[in-house]
This record gives sequence, C-alpha cells and structure tokens, in this order.
Amino acid sequence: MTEPATPLIAFASDYGHADPFVGVCHLVLARTAPRARVVDLVHELDAHEVLPAATALEDAIGWLPAGAVLLAVVDPGVGGDRRGVLLAAGPSDDAASRVWLVGPDNGLLLPAAQARGGVRAAWALPVPDPPAGHAATFDGRDVFAPAAAHLATHGRPSSDAEPLDPAALVTVDVPRAEVVAGRISAAVVRRDRFGNLALGVDGGALSRAGLVPGDELRVAVGSEASRGRVATSFAGLAGGLGALPDAFGRLQVAVDRGSAAAALGAGVGDRVEITRD
Repeated sequence: MTEPATPLIAFASDYGHADPFVGVCHLVLARTAPRARVVDLVHELDAHEVLPAATALEDAIGWLPAGAVLLAVVDPGVGGDRRGVLLAAGPSDDAASRVWLVGPDNGLLLPAAQARGGVRAAWALPVPDPPAGHAATFDGRDVFAPAAAHLATHGRPSSDAEPLDPAALVTVDVPRAEVVAGRISAAVVRRDRFGNLALGVDGGALSRAGLVPGDELRVAVGSEASRGRVATSFAGLAGGLGALPDAFGRLQVAVDRGSAAAALGAGVGDRVEITRD
C-alpha cells in the first residue's frame, strides 16, 4: 500500500532568530500538524517591508511542490484592520495542481500566487482571541500557523474561513520598468545579503534593450553614475560592476565579490538607469 505523501509547509518571515518567534510558530505547527515537514524558506527578511519580501516569495515559489503550503509573515499591520487570507493558486482549477498560501492581505502573497498560475480561490481567515494573558501582536502564532497546519493536515480551509473575491485582495505596488533600445530603467525591489540589487524587471530586458554580454554600461541612481558591463555570471564582471540575470531570472545589478548597494548607494525603491556607455 502506498504511504500518503508527507505534507509540506514552507515558512517565510521577517522574524529574527534572536527571538523565539520562528521557534514558537514551529511549535504550533508541530502540535497541530505533527506529520507535516516544515522547511524554513527564509527568515530575517527586511522588517515590515512588503515589496522585497513579496519579490523573494515570487522568485522562490516555483520550487514549492503541488499541494504544499506557503506560510508567510511580513505583517506591519498586525492588530489592525487588514485581513488574514488563504489563497489557492495554480494554472487551472485542478485541485491536484494547487499550492496554498497563508498570510496577511497586504500584497505579500499575490505576486507569488500569480507566479504559480494565478489565484483560483481565496478565503478570509477568522481572527481568534489571543491566548489568555497575551496581546494580539503575534498573528503568526495565533492566526497564520494554525491555518497553515489545518491545510497541511486536511488539504482544505477550515469551515470558519470565509470565501473572498480574489479581486478584493490587496496588491503590492511594483514601479513600472521601462525598456527601450539601449536603455533600461527599473526600480530596486530587493537587496540580498551580498548587496546585489534585484530589479523589477526580468533578465530578458537586456536582450530586449539590445544589450549583450561585454557591452559597456553606464549605471546610474539619481545623479550618481558608475561604469559597468553586461555579463552572464559574476566572474564575467571581472571584479567590477554590471548587470546580469540573477538565479531566478530577474535582472540584477551586482559587483563581483562586492556590494552593488554600497557602490551605488542604492536600496529598495530606488530607480536604476542602465544605458549603453
């Protein structure tokens, strides 16, 4: 007899490891979904910053197997009037192809859901009273982890989750990129721990702009500009600055064995102009 598949929960948050928040969520999951395997996808995302976190989830969700649950918490509105939501996403209405996403309705989940084929159904999560003696400041523990555990155990939302029109979901604002011959203008949507700057446009923008590996570039943030080159790997930057697709197919500005963020003085939200020099 074939053993049932082990449920999988991928957990992402802006919680830090110097506090017990991640561990307590793990304990809730272990208590309520003991068969589930929990993978720590990423923690210590930029605190309270929805756009870079949403970008990270969008880039990573392609590795989430069908039937799995993404539990994501970057929640500057905790305790306010924002909803907690549960989304079913997939390329079709076939339940076997779905993945589930659980988290706050603040734009965090929607790019990832769209990357997996779009939102097929959505539910608003009930908000229980916090445990006796505890404040309503930890929805990761009290709302989202229990909802993810129920999904992993039963493969469906709990009966007290209320169906929600997907069109009513909050979206995250990603500044529009411009790609024309010889020029790309796009905003930084995420900075990784190496100082690489992920932009709000795909790596194919280089070819659409007519920029090929080896081309010399002018890379500018505001009035400050640096010289660089188009490359296909960090080694191709030869110790310098340049533009290349990242590991997830997104366009990035990077410095070989250095920090593009430091070199350009740039962070999330800054617009980067890449032009042929």
